[in-house]
Amino acid sequence: MSNISLSAESAVPSSPSTDAHEFRGEQKLYLAVYAVLVVGTVLTVAMYYVHFEALWQTVGVALLIAAAKATFVAAIFMHLWHGQRDVYKVVFYTVVIVAFLFALTVFSRFSLPTLGHYLR
Repeated sequence: MSNISLSAESAVPSSPSTDAHEFRGEQKLYLAVYAVLVVGTVLTVAMYYVHFEALWQTVGVALLIAAAKATFVAAIFMHLWHGQRDVYKVVFYTVVIVAFLFALTVFSRFSLPTLGHYLR
């Protein structure tokens, strides 16, 4: 009924040393991402104590920290680091659209008429 052939190579598992080596490499990569996330979290908490002159500066630095953390998570845990070319295109266009929306938000923030004291 089904035409399944098992070869001797597919029945033999890979060597334990190769699996252990791959596991250690992935483990180091995950620990590096964990370290980046911890440092990013510490920087985010430290942002509470840093006072910039303008609100947009504070928001900009906080968004840069969040974007760096999100980039590491997406690249490693969503397996975009070694993705195919189509995935890179989708990520590129997403970044362009998000950057445009951030720019539009900043532009609209500075284009508001002076409505009173509650904008600051």
